Amino acid sequence: MRRSAVALVLTIAIAVAGCAPSQKSSNPARDLSLTESELPAGVRNVMRTPDTSWGRSEVLEGSEPCFTATRNYERARDTVGLSTVSAALDQTVLRFEVTAAPISSTYVLSRFACIAEGGKSARAAWLPDDLLRRPATVIEVRTPTGRLAALEGYIDIGELSVAATSQNFKLVTNAPDATQDEVDRDQFWQLFRAQIAKVERAR
Repeated sequence: MRRSAVALVLTIAIAVAGCAPSQKSSNPARDLSLTESELPAGVRNVMRTPDTSWGRSEVLEGSEPCFTATRNYERARDTVGLSTVSAALDQTVLRFEVTAAPISSTYVLSRFACIAEGGKSARAAWLPDDLLRRPATVIEVRTPTGRLAALEGYIDIGELSVAATSQNFKLVTNAPDATQDEVDRDQFWQLFRAQIAKVERAR
């Protein structure tokens, strides 16, 4: 029997949470994720892992097209070094990843393939002029009623890739007490640009 979408998401979350600290000092993504001081004032529950690597994992079954897209993404990132940071701000969860491989296109395909399984819709957002000429993709995730639940940004920078997420967890989980209609767009674009700039300065 195929797993439900919830089980599939859980499998992905476990794969991410199980990353062990890298023993290699040559991780090109080392310390490139944003620091707490570079995040908005008032953030809480900040968790930063400056030097780690993806574990070797693979979703064994699931519904299509999410199954194949997720499997391909996991294979592309296996054992690759990365640096991450996550934090909460009001109803928003922020997460930034810098991975030592240009895997943005594979990541984007998996997100478009899987978001619909959670009852949400996904579409590519219009890019500002300064990002229009770059290989960037930003995804708008909306609830069935059209509320903007999350913004996700992906871009390759040389042999590195950046993934940035701003997610209103109340909207994503369809909580009845969600007080905001959408995530903070301006905040997302500011932080996405800041993460891109930090990686570019380190090249």
